[in-house]
Amino acid sequence: MMKKGPSRGGVDNLCYTYEVLEPLLIPFWKELKVERYDPDTFECDQLPYVFQQDNAPLHASKWTQRRLQKEGIPILEHISNSPEMNAIEGVWMPLRIEITQQWNAPHTIE
Repeated sequence: MMKKGPSRGGVDNLCYTYEVLEPLLIPFWKELKVERYDPDTFECDQLPYVFQQDNAPLHASKWTQRRLQKEGIPILEHISNSPEMNAIEGVWMPLRIEITQQWNAPHTIE
């Protein structure tokens, strides 16, 4: 789904909803709910899940928030300017440096 009119590129909240939430996240969330409960005992065998996003405008929009709320998907509040809670974020730059060094290293064929 392409945005109409002048654009800097990227994704808006409608595109995010119809290309990510609807076809990917919501069906996945429903699968998790089915796996999480034993229909015979109604007991929860896993801890409840919470969905985490950053404060990108398309994630924080009222449209997106209402859509997730409609599906009963709880969202972890992500306070602006908070320390990064995603453990992988601190690894991206060292990983990029390592890959670049390996890629630029002379290759020998035996």
